[in-house]
Amino acid sequence: MWDGVYTQEQASRGKTLYTKDCASCHGAALDGSGQAPPLAGADFKGNWNGQTVDDLFEKIQTSMPADQPGKLNREQNADILGFLLGFNGFPAGQKDLPADAATLQKIRFQAAKPSRLGGRFQLEHGRDDFGVRSHGIVETLSPTRTKVYPLPQSTPADYRRLRYGDLRINPLATNHYDRQEVIGPYQIEDGKIWIGNSYYDSEGETGVGAFGYFDTSTRRYTLFSPREIASYEIGAILVEPDTVWLALDQFVEDISKVPGGLVRWNRSTHEIQKYPLEFVVDGVRRNGEWLRLQTRDGYALFRDGKLRRFLTNGKPIAKFPPPPTHY
Repeated sequence: MWDGVYTQEQASRGKTLYTKDCASCHGAALDGSGQAPPLAGADFKGNWNGQTVDDLFEKIQTSMPADQPGKLNREQNADILGFLLGFNGFPAGQKDLPADAATLQKIRFQAAKPSRLGGRFQLEHGRDDFGVRSHGIVETLSPTRTKVYPLPQSTPADYRRLRYGDLRINPLATNHYDRQEVIGPYQIEDGKIWIGNSYYDSEGETGVGAFGYFDTSTRRYTLFSPREIASYEIGAILVEPDTVWLALDQFVEDISKVPGGLVRWNRSTHEIQKYPLEFVVDGVRRNGEWLRLQTRDGYALFRDGKLRRFLTNGKPIAKFPPPPTHY
């Protein structure tokens, strides 16, 4: 959406409609009033960050105006949404924001302008025992020269210090610490590439769970390995202004994954809260006040330690079935 998904003309039409049908509740400055929430600013953008533009559009279409939901047609609501996007600082483009759900579902609401992996910095990809995976960051220096910054690997001392509880079931010989930690999920934040590591934890191979970032200005990694995550790989990551969310799992002998829970890491204090889960999380994104946790059988909505689980078809479910194995 930072490439421009509405036009200035559409935003002007939307402003006229907003003034007539919305401003009495949400305010002329989109700052909200009473029960009507603000439609501009950090809170508004944070609530919709990671969702699709269709999610926001359908909220407007089905519940606004509050005294007469559905009063406006889809094209009018698309105009209003164009106005909201412009007011919140998203750039205009060459085409009107469409009103059809299929197209809107393809547009992701991004509160901050993303720094793209592209041009100078890319994930390195190379083949290893598990296929093609990323072992570091590669920088293009010229059309014929590149430089690779390998992902730092844990040491035997790291393992003994951080995974001492696992030594009884997986004794570590100092002279044979076989690990291959690679870059798993990642997210771009300004000039930082946030990453979580992945590793196989069986059949003589092991590792130490870590997350952190590669700073493209200093060309250095900063990694964190709290004991709460050391025995797990990072299955999904969501970086927010104050918090980093990490979904944990273990990649084990039968080439399957065992759930390890969800971690909330405070970026200022480095304090950790860990929440148990019975399912493996494949992706984490913001869904208003909730986190949406994607899993093989559906998704879960998480907030304040509470979970609401749904199958792929949207049907609520009490618990997800256990993850499959490959035996």
